[in-house]
Amino acid sequence: MLMIGGIVFSSVIGAVDEKLIGESYEESVLVNSSQSLGPYQLTYYPIIEDTLELSIGSTTYIEGTDYTVDYENGTFTIVSGSQLETDTATDTYVNASYKYEGGHAWDTYTNIRSTGWSSLNLFAIATIVMAAGFILALLVAWGRIGGGGGI
Repeated sequence: MLMIGGIVFSSVIGAVDEKLIGESYEESVLVNSSQSLGPYQLTYYPIIEDTLELSIGSTTYIEGTDYTVDYENGTFTIVSGSQLETDTATDTYVNASYKYEGGHAWDTYTNIRSTGWSSLNLFAIATIVMAAGFILALLVAWGRIGGGGGI
């Protein structure tokens, strides 16, 4: 049964949306675009791609238009001429909401992913084990093993 669970999990692991298992975090970053467009460092990283959202009050900024992200190093840079640059011309706190590669669920996902066992390998092993179990059950039922009566 454990092997069957392993197969199910292994075949799902390649299709898991990393955004579902990353740790969520929100922080305020002090920005002054008249002094520097960045990069501005976030607390946790690497950041899971497409999860960083920057906002001030009810205004949400657009990645690629207002800012760029270095996911690996956990930084964002303000795009020159953008609305975010205008809105942060003086010391302004920008709300950053994102998911990063961290936490217990992420570690489990990473460890399983790095084993090198593909779902095809696990499926082949489980098939052999289940076939052997089926053959053994037939032999018992037919009385070939265990001294039972035949069918």
